[in-house]
This record gives sequence, structure tokens and C-alpha cells, in this order.
Amino acid sequence: MRSKSVVSMLALAVLPGLAACQVSSGDSASGGDYPGDTIEIIVGTSAGGPTDTNTRVLATCMEKDLGQTIVVKNVDGASGAMGNRELISAKADGYTLSLTPATGLVLSPYLDDLGFSHEDVTPIGRLFATTMVFVTKDSYKNGEEFFADAKKNPGKITVGTPGPTSPKSVVMEALRDNHDIDLKPVPLDGDAGVVTAMLGNNIDVAAVEATETLKAYIASGELTALAYISPGTVPWLEGVPTLEDLGYADAMLPNNEYPLYGPKGLSDDVVETLEASMKACVESSEVVETIGEDYITKPFQGGEATATWLDESSETYKGIVE
Repeated sequence: MRSKSVVSMLALAVLPGLAACQVSSGDSASGGDYPGDTIEIIVGTSAGGPTDTNTRVLATCMEKDLGQTIVVKNVDGASGAMGNRELISAKADGYTLSLTPATGLVLSPYLDDLGFSHEDVTPIGRLFATTMVFVTKDSYKNGEEFFADAKKNPGKITVGTPGPTSPKSVVMEALRDNHDIDLKPVPLDGDAGVVTAMLGNNIDVAAVEATETLKAYIASGELTALAYISPGTVPWLEGVPTLEDLGYADAMLPNNEYPLYGPKGLSDDVVETLEASMKACVESSEVVETIGEDYITKPFQGGEATATWLDESSETYKGIVE
């Protein structure tokens, strides 16, 4: 199975009041003189999307807490690989960090010889997460009907994805290989392109992120959610089954998580300082309200928990891809 992760989502708005975000991490001075200079956070996506927007939300809060400027730098390309390469080659001193979809660390290395993996970074914590779902306009009433039709009509049902190498394409390969459910992927330009094609009746089903934009279409009745692709749930999709509920547990993917991390070898003191500051910000009302209760990682998951999660996610993707 060959794919490459391309995670594309629609932007979340930044509340103007965030500039006033004030938090205290208590022990954020544990890194001695760190930080004593400007910190750079590399974002492996283009400007304007939720990864970029939410990173800037976090950076605004953390720079007030740490007392140093934090610059967000967009290094888009190769599904986040360009940004990760720059991060990994940086000095492990805490002044170069990255916040990029975790699939670039736990999925992409199995699909291409990138020369790095999640073991080449030092996790600090997770900022937000999104879950993935199958939705339709009017082709099916529920997930059971969708999969029953897919079994009867192999290769006939079109499913829009944000690209040929996205996790959504990977789940369709898993359904085909493990359950003889042969869906026809239609690669499009990000989640926005997928939703547009779905609303225009150009595809039968869409595989997308459960974002605020999708929430509006679900609430209006324009789109219907069929099944969760990943285990995370959101309140506004109550009652929607997971792939596990429908009998396809081995095709489920981890949620899309967005961690903050540095190069391998960051000192414990630096990690503790950054983790404490990030925790204070992630738990602040300003950051939670701006990013959204449905997406912010709660409770906060620090460096150790994130490292464990990356190991587990890597094994999950390995089992599906190989």
C-alpha cells in the first residue's frame, strides 16, 4: 500500500481578544536562563489554515508567558516533510520548534524514504486534534446503508479525499484489503475542494475533517454524517457510528493530532519550561475559546504522553500500510 499524508483543513477564526492572553506557568523559569532569545516555531503547512492559525494562537500566549518573542515560520511542502527536515537539522537548544500534523511523523515515513521519523523529535505537548468522518449529501441515510451498497457495487461508489496520499485514502485501502469494500477514491484539493464537490453532487461520499465548517453543513441538513473514520467524537455528531461500531475496527485511523516538538536531544530543563508554558496556555480560557472546546486537547497531554501516543500511532499506521 502506498500513500503519503496530506492533511488539509479549513481555517478557524482568531478572536481579537486573544492578544490579551495572560497566563502564568508557575515553574516556567525551570530552564535556567532559557529562553534568552527569540523562539521560532516552524509550521509545515501554508499560512491561513487551522494549523497555522492555531499555532499563532499558542505562540501569542506563550511569548507573553515566557517573556520572549515567538515567530511562526511557514515551511510548506511535501506534506510537512520540508518543515520537519528543517526542524530536525536545527540545533537542539529550544529556539527552533515545530507544530505540524503528526501524520507527517507517523505515517509519511512509511510511505516514502524521508530519512526521519517521530523518533527524531522531542515532543513537548499536543495543542489540538480533529476527527475524520464520511459524509454525504443525499446518497445515503446512514453508515449501514453506505457500506451495504459498497459491498454490492465494488469500485462504483466515489469518495472524495483531500489528496491521493491523505489518511482518508489510507482508510479506503484498509477497507478494501481487509473487508473487500472497494470504494473509488477521488483526490481533490484539500477538504475545501472535497466539500465543494460533495455539495455539487460530483461525488457520492466525502471523507473530511469534522471542523466548524462541516458543522454548519450538518446543522443545516445539507450534509449527513455516515461514520467516524477515527475514534474521536464531537458533540454535534452525536449518534454517528464509528467504523468499529460497523464492524471495521481494523480500518480505523488515529485522530489527527497537532503536537509541538523540537529536535531530538532537547534538554530536560528546556522541555520542562516549554511544557509548563504550553500547558498553562492550553488550559487558559482565551486559547480554549479561540481554538474551540471541541478541538483543543483536553486534558493537556505533555511531552511524555505525546511520545507514547506517537509510538502507538506509528504502530497503527505501520499495520495498515504494510
